[in-house]
Amino acid sequence: MEADNLSRNEFVYRSRLSLAVNREEEAIKLVRKLISQFTPPDLAAEERIVVLVAFYSKLCELRCSWVKLRKIESRLKDNEKDRKRTIHEYRSKIVSEMREFCGSIFNLIDKKLLRSDSSDEARAFYTKLKADLNGFLCEFLPSSKLEKIKTKAKCYYNDAQEIAKSLHPQHPTRLEVSLNYSSFYKDVFKNWDSAYYHAIQAVEAAGHGALLEEPSPEATLIVAELNNLLRGLECKQEENEKKEGEEEKWLPKFRGNHILLDKSLLLL
Repeated sequence: MEADNLSRNEFVYRSRLSLAVNREEEAIKLVRKLISQFTPPDLAAEERIVVLVAFYSKLCELRCSWVKLRKIESRLKDNEKDRKRTIHEYRSKIVSEMREFCGSIFNLIDKKLLRSDSSDEARAFYTKLKADLNGFLCEFLPSSKLEKIKTKAKCYYNDAQEIAKSLHPQHPTRLEVSLNYSSFYKDVFKNWDSAYYHAIQAVEAAGHGALLEEPSPEATLIVAELNNLLRGLECKQEENEKKEGEEEKWLPKFRGNHILLDKSLLLL
């Protein structure tokens, strides 16, 4: 699809169309052109979601390849060193692609998106995105680099949460900052207390605050996800009490913006 001289609405429609038919690379090209062609690129909420899903779809595709390679490697025998080395090199190449892609998004956020839109909603959204991307990389980096990236993600989540306090308690961006921050504590730091704290604070604020006349479908979904997370944390706490003293094997998982990865929200 040619993307020259398109209107803003047409850029968004074509990006959504590309995502609907799993043409992620096409969608990424379109959203990059959308951001570069319109100055300032102060994206509306719908446009930000399209940009987000395009970027995350690419990352999930890379992660899927990395996981498949790890599974293949696990089935190799000890004497198949050459094949193990080949797979290891391939996995390293994929991680390099992930880091390069995330770096390009960071540059886009800092040099374009945050400079053009200083609203609290946009600042919270993009700061959370930077936190999500750093959290995503935690699964793939060696231990020597893990602490630095975990700390960086935590700082971005803290910043996003502070900015989001100016938004309504039922605002999707504010809710999602809390959801992703809580999930990050649970999955990366394995800190159940902090994860529970951030989730329960968001749910209680959304329930006790003045209700919006028409809560958005996204907000309703995120609150449901927060409640599911709370139930899971409560069950986990009970399991930990029963298994106290036992060492648990754990692999970090990426949960960032899993709701927006549901392409049903992008129905044409």
